[in-house]
Amino acid sequence: MKIITYKLSFQDYINTNIKNIIASYKKKGGKINRNDRKVIKEQKQKIIDMILNEDLEEIDLIFKDMVDNLELSHPCIQQLMNKFIIPNFNDFFCYLKVDGVPKTSNAPELNFQITLPKHVKRRMHIMKGSEKRIYLNYEYRKKKSDEKFEESMNKWTNELLTNDYHI
Repeated sequence: MKIITYKLSFQDYINTNIKNIIASYKKKGGKINRNDRKVIKEQKQKIIDMILNEDLEEIDLIFKDMVDNLELSHPCIQQLMNKFIIPNFNDFFCYLKVDGVPKTSNAPELNFQITLPKHVKRRMHIMKGSEKRIYLNYEYRKKKSDEKFEESMNKWTNELLTNDYHI
């Protein structure tokens, strides 16, 4: 069973997925008016609330309600549910069902307990990449502190020279 790691960036993922589905729906000749957009927005928010919820019983109730009323929802939401939500439902909530299963499968995220950007995840996937990232961060901070120190020393010497202080 694969673990899906969309928990924190899921809203962005759903938004881009819906935009793509709406674009393909329009290409096929479907029309979307203001009322349809309002319905899509409400149903999309219901899906996002379900995914971000932490109570498994409440999630099951919402999911069953959505599946039962799938025919009544907009065709774009039906497509999203059929292609993405329903097949991956167990993978989304595996961390709630089984103890010891992490919310994410990315080791650096587990170690730092934060969600990292994709370019950082790629770089930190291997040990060498993690070490290089930490080293570069250290070098950057060292360079900044050296520049600050040099700037303060220059300011101090200029102040001494302009005010004719005797050393």
